[in-house]
Amino acid sequence: MLAMQLHLADLRSPGRWTYRNGRWEYGGSWIATPPVAVLRVFVKHEPTATTLLVRELLTTSSTPPEDSLDQQERTTWPGDYLRIHLTANKAELEAGLYGTAPVYLTATDTALYGSWWLPDLRHRLSADDLCDRAVARLLTRQQPYTTETLFTQVWQLTERARATFTTDGLTMTYPEPATHVLRARDIAAGVDVTAAFEALLADSTATRRTRNPVGVELSGGCDSANVALSVREVHDGPLCSAGVIVDDTAMGRDQQRRRASIAALCGLVDEQINGSAYAPFTPGGIRGRGEPHDVGEFYREAFAAVGSHFAQCGVRVVFTGVGGDELAALRPNEATLPPARAECIPWLGPRSRETVVEDDGGAAPVTVLPRSVLTGSAVHNPDYLAAGMWPVAPLATPALVRFSQQLPVHLRRGKRFLRQRLHRAGLPQSVVHPRRPENFLGLMQKGLRCHGLPLARRLLQTGMLLADTGHIDPAVFAATVDDASTRRHLPTMLCDTLMAELSLRSLLGCPASMSSREFS
Repeated sequence: MLAMQLHLADLRSPGRWTYRNGRWEYGGSWIATPPVAVLRVFVKHEPTATTLLVRELLTTSSTPPEDSLDQQERTTWPGDYLRIHLTANKAELEAGLYGTAPVYLTATDTALYGSWWLPDLRHRLSADDLCDRAVARLLTRQQPYTTETLFTQVWQLTERARATFTTDGLTMTYPEPATHVLRARDIAAGVDVTAAFEALLADSTATRRTRNPVGVELSGGCDSANVALSVREVHDGPLCSAGVIVDDTAMGRDQQRRRASIAALCGLVDEQINGSAYAPFTPGGIRGRGEPHDVGEFYREAFAAVGSHFAQCGVRVVFTGVGGDELAALRPNEATLPPARAECIPWLGPRSRETVVEDDGGAAPVTVLPRSVLTGSAVHNPDYLAAGMWPVAPLATPALVRFSQQLPVHLRRGKRFLRQRLHRAGLPQSVVHPRRPENFLGLMQKGLRCHGLPLARRLLQTGMLLADTGHIDPAVFAATVDDASTRRHLPTMLCDTLMAELSLRSLLGCPASMSSREFS
């Protein structure tokens, strides 16, 4: 939620922070928020301490005043926040529970640096400081939710966690595990589950109501359709929506028709982004341009196009459907299908093979919101923030999580309670129970075949950082690339390796920029 520099020399005695040049400053220290309209910094000066609270502004009247710094009020605030408490030779940072814009931290003996945008810290990054466990987990899709990052000198401030910086260095402290409903409950006679869900989602959405232009990330699926309905109910102004059409097949055409139905009912001005034009590793994307970037999500290029459209429409707050899958998730003892098996990665190098672990060593304790929501926000949200938009996931709130955890299995299986709400709203059967739900697998295959394989061959010729550091075996990787070019379906784990390689090279100053001529 912020970028900052804090120098120990400025913390020897409390001073008065002032706002200038778009940020709060004191001595050589400064704090700035991302360029979004819904964040404010509140400052409290005391004789022996200074507290700065970065808070998401909300509209509900049932919450405390926005400049309140009381701990109980702060921790029950139904929006995101980050608190910085400064005393003599000590800085403490405390994160909220939503993880909308997690901050990455690194320190020297004399200063603490932090940013919501990892590339801001690249002056502190080195290939010698790669975290073997984090890299291995990234390559094998086994990443837990943790303070660890790809670099041993950089830490992520996870939900409710505390970072403490003193003359002794930087330490990270996890919070106590969150408590959750452990088993489903019976529904009392006369309870309208659909109405209860609708009311909770409306409250979550209304809390984030804003005078700023609003956009809805619309896929055509159940989750974003529910969000669109609630946004329309509580927002009086014009609404625009945008989303990625996954392909040009019957699945993509069905998706377009579903979106048209949702947009018509909700009064949305909808923009359908052709995913085929923005497949992974498209040369014109941030990866292809070689600009410094974090690993990000698989379909970063396509969602960047969504963000560009919203920016052109003047959108400042984007509502997403993140969290719907988690609301309907079944507990392990409730599921009827075994968990998916991890895909084999034969090209792992000795350094990664030695550090691949099956447990969650170093992982954060049980979180308030589902871990997959928090990890997803960390990779999905930074591009929105960089474009001046604040992403909101109204399905991901403590109240809705607790509500769904109590529902009987038959209401969560297949997202039945979410679909019942769509049916009651009057959406057609093709939206409520689609025959061909959209997925991005075809877009992944196109990106790998058209852009990923040529990129992999060029990287192998010029030398791969992951190979030089022992995280992949270049000979096995080359053989896999050659074999993949003859197959109908490419191994999707190739994407993870290429994403990691491009991100690390961009952060370490050796980018692998691409031109469209290479892939023509």
